[in-house]
Amino acid sequence: MLNAGDLNYRITIEQNKPITSSDGTRVENWVAVVSVWADYQAKSGREFFSAQRFNAEVSALFRIRYRSDVNVKMRIRYKTRVFEILFMNDTSKDQGELALGCREVV
Repeated sequence: MLNAGDLNYRITIEQNKPITSSDGTRVENWVAVVSVWADYQAKSGREFFSAQRFNAEVSALFRIRYRSDVNVKMRIRYKTRVFEILFMNDTSKDQGELALGCREVV
């Protein structure tokens, strides 16, 4: 069960609404949908070598009050960090809590 005291991180959920540039190419345009209070838990991290450079990946879990307007095509902004939503789970089965499994975009 999610307690109000657990929700001590302010996050912004963003949605990509691409725009067309003057040369006709589509450009990502992330817009804030809603800011909510969340519980944040860093789950794991790793570094790996790919495409001739080192990359870092951090997995995190954000828990928020249930919202029906959130989906996996959105992302989370927490301070200066950006997280891609990988999966969602209504953990309390009564639409009281939504767990968002994420990977940090670096």
